[in-house]
Amino acid sequence: MSKLSLYTFLLLFLAITAKAQISFEQQEPVLQKDSSRILIRYSLIENKVKPGDYYAKYNINLTYTQDGGATFIGPLKNVKGAVGEDLIAGKDQNIYWYYLGEGNAFDGKNVEFKIDATYEPFLGGPLNALRSAVLPGWGNMYVKSLKGWKRWRWVGTTLAVGGLVGAGLYFNQQANNNYQEYLNATTLDDTQNAFRRASGQRLLSTTSFVLAAGLYAYDIVMVVLRGTKNKLNKRKVIKKNLQRRQNVISFGFNPFGPTPNVGFSWKF
Repeated sequence: MSKLSLYTFLLLFLAITAKAQISFEQQEPVLQKDSSRILIRYSLIENKVKPGDYYAKYNINLTYTQDGGATFIGPLKNVKGAVGEDLIAGKDQNIYWYYLGEGNAFDGKNVEFKIDATYEPFLGGPLNALRSAVLPGWGNMYVKSLKGWKRWRWVGTTLAVGGLVGAGLYFNQQANNNYQEYLNATTLDDTQNAFRRASGQRLLSTTSFVLAAGLYAYDIVMVVLRGTKNKLNKRKVIKKNLQRRQNVISFGFNPFGPTPNVGFSWKF
């Protein structure tokens, strides 16, 4: 591998579209010959995120091809740096590939690298309970990982709470009407029947209101619990990534200088 020659270098990033406007920027690669590794640099930027905050976590894999993209080898295992699961966005990210340890007969000729990236937005925190306080179930849309029509299942909670409240109001009105009949009754049978109906409808009204309040409160509490868990997980991922970045120290040289055995051309 002392005569490693990289004639072509291709970095492909799977297109990402999100409300945070995630973008990717490529930088010049570096062959660190003394360390028998290749440094692959990239910047992953979230443009509409508050300073110090992050929109999503990313899974980054590195592969390469030596036949013009007909087949790709990887994901490469002998890698370190900003590669793998649960990564966060940032500028000047580094991937180090230790090519001698990969054990796949890599000869460095006509090599093209590809970075495959997928992302998963961080879920919302406990403050989304305020959404459920305004509209029952709404907060669940932000604290649970749901896709497609399932993102709108919270509407069922809204309808359930609304239906129970409506039922409670209906039975309450019916109870009031029957109680008035009880007051106006002139015979013992009419008095007893009206009172019995009023009592039963009052019980149904109270039960409906209690169920509505219970479902309403349960939804808010669950959003708080899920949101708190999401917030703690997000902090854990961010802390781990920031610690990793602080501990990285790298040395190498730029192959674009006057080095006779190394030649790079960058394509994106």
